[in-house]
Amino acid sequence: MSALFNESLKKAGLPVVEHAQGIAMMGPASQEWQNLWVGRRLRHGDDPILRHACASARARVDDSGNIRPSKRHSRGLIDPLVAAIMAVHAWALGQGTAPSMYEQGVGVG
Repeated sequence: MSALFNESLKKAGLPVVEHAQGIAMMGPASQEWQNLWVGRRLRHGDDPILRHACASARARVDDSGNIRPSKRHSRGLIDPLVAAIMAVHAWALGQGTAPSMYEQGVGVG
């Protein structure tokens, strides 16, 4: 996310959590996603876009065993999956403990 876009969101009063897409952040994030997925604790409402992204995704594993989705090796768009993984990771880190902007009525037209 660009710094300018980040700043404009913050100025609008929206909560912003930066999440890099390198292996240092995406490895633990992908592991959290996988743990919830395998534990059948993840609900996505059978969203067709997320389901397609999951079906298209291919994993990349580094020498340390860290796993993350790889756009290069995937068969289609995986951006919804990557966004979901980052959101789950932010939640798992406790960064999503405050009421959401929707619960607060912020940004709801």
